[in-house]
Amino acid sequence: MLRGNAAQSPDAAVGAAVVQEPSPGALEIDCGRRDARGQVTHVGGPGASGRRWMVPLEVVVTSLERGDARYFVARGWQQLGLGVKDGELVTMVDDGWSVRSLPVCSEVS
Repeated sequence: MLRGNAAQSPDAAVGAAVVQEPSPGALEIDCGRRDARGQVTHVGGPGASGRRWMVPLEVVVTSLERGDARYFVARGWQQLGLGVKDGELVTMVDDGWSVRSLPVCSEVS
């Protein structure tokens, strides 16, 4: 079996289904949707199939905590991996990035 086609555990398969993109690699987060108070409630990004995806922020946090999925943000030419610290989405290399700094998502088709 090729390394990129390794079988997924049931938990990983559920995590991939939740983010609506079965991807063996990390998913980029490049935007957020906010509620009336300005709090980020959903995040999204480009999917492997060319379609954009969007899920509740809690789903991303939970999947990272369980190790079911990987996410990153792009900073110029760098890809910064995301993790969870004190229930907040943070970059693995502390560079001051915040989920609140994400631009607003356009509608997902």
